[in-house]
Amino acid sequence: MDKKELDLDIETQKKIIEAFAKNLTENEASSQSGISLNLVKEQYRKIRECLQVIYTQEAYSTLGDDFITGTYPQLCKEWVESGLISEDTLANSVELFHIVEHEGQVFTFLFSEEMHNKVIEAVNNGMRSAGDDPALKVLARIYLPINEPDCTILDIKPIDDNNTSIKNWTLRPNWFDEEPYEGCEPVRSFCWLMKEVMQKYPSIPRSELEYYLKECEFKHEYPDVNQRQAEVYNMLESAGYL
Repeated sequence: MDKKELDLDIETQKKIIEAFAKNLTENEASSQSGISLNLVKEQYRKIRECLQVIYTQEAYSTLGDDFITGTYPQLCKEWVESGLISEDTLANSVELFHIVEHEGQVFTFLFSEEMHNKVIEAVNNGMRSAGDDPALKVLARIYLPINEPDCTILDIKPIDDNNTSIKNWTLRPNWFDEEPYEGCEPVRSFCWLMKEVMQKYPSIPRSELEYYLKECEFKHEYPDVNQRQAEVYNMLESAGYL
């Protein structure tokens, strides 16, 4: 891509930011605005990178290090004891990420082998883990069964393990049932927004999944399109992209 092609004027950048705020994909934004697809993709990449940094830092500063080693394993142990999820499911799944609610705000964490091992240890030992905090509640997790291949939304044939799609995600608890698991409204609304945002993409590379999750966190925190535009503009300006 030619460097000059990436030099955007403010009005063009504002159009791309508006498209992002409205949940348009890169292709939709390019088609509707007449802006080069390469330009739109590059700007979307910058936005998602900024959001990933900001929301990852916020999650860890809010939840603390004890979340991975203590609170989360204990909550999974309680899920098993209550029958919400089975030990087999815990042992035979490739977890994609976890959704956490804390004081009305929703955070996401990508799959971590450390988290998984701590969960199995807590369940097998039947012991309470250190670092429990009743103020933190894990209310959903999304995973793929180990023995089922990943699929795209539009094609049920197996694809390589480097991509992921909501078509084959299993959500625990399942917020999309006709009689969904009763729980926290922030997580419920986040899951529906996540579905709205991410189902537009046939497949998302695993290496980029976190960027899309943080995009969903941002859009959940700022449901108003105009507010999203203002926040993204200020964020890019602070990062030196404008």
